[in-house]
Amino acid sequence: MWRKNRAVNKGTQGIGTDLNRNFDYHFGEKGSSHDPCDEIYCGPSAFSEPESIAVKKLVLANKHLIKAFITLHSYGQYFLYPWVGQYYQYYMLFFITYFIFLSNFYFNQLLKSIE
Repeated sequence: MWRKNRAVNKGTQGIGTDLNRNFDYHFGEKGSSHDPCDEIYCGPSAFSEPESIAVKKLVLANKHLIKAFITLHSYGQYFLYPWVGQYYQYYMLFFITYFIFLSNFYFNQLLKSIE
């Protein structure tokens, strides 16, 4: 399964940047690679890719409306949330569990209404 965008990394055989690692917080640290051929290549710099720039602009333009930012990591089937301290990790786990519960509840209600 492919996990990177399809950008050409000039001067290398590597294709793409792992967009999950192309944000500025702790950019290029442990858990990422600076090798363009690697699956977890973070890009030449934070926000070097148009996709991560678009997400940044969307979030900043709507920050007064956004209460949480959670993504589904389709490559590994993970819920991703921003790096936070230990106290907030428990809060986020509760929030995600509640979100999954509500999603399942409303999805089941929708299915019942269709039957």
